[in-house]
Amino acid sequence: MGLFNQRGQGMVESLVSIPVLLLCVSGLGYLLYFILNYQVASYHLHEALLCSQSKPRQACRAERLSGLQRLLIFNETLEFRIFENRQSIKGTVKLGLRPPIKINLQVPREF
Repeated sequence: MGLFNQRGQGMVESLVSIPVLLLCVSGLGYLLYFILNYQVASYHLHEALLCSQSKPRQACRAERLSGLQRLLIFNETLEFRIFENRQSIKGTVKLGLRPPIKINLQVPREF
């Protein structure tokens, strides 16, 4: 009688553990995708700010925006802005992920 009850235990344990493992793997994959998006957005914003010191602002923005759009595979919203004043150049990137990513950077203007 005891052997009959233990035969189905392995099947029940695997049926419970497989969805939990799939959830953990997919969560880890999304976390890595989120970190990759943050790093690439930060890089492109920094490069656009450095580029806008020597080239027109819109040319640098367009160049870096095309690089960012290649990364977004789930049609997330993307906002990329560059502002200039006398002392510095500021930039903002907003990605519509969950949770959203917002990066603000500032570089001093070269005189």
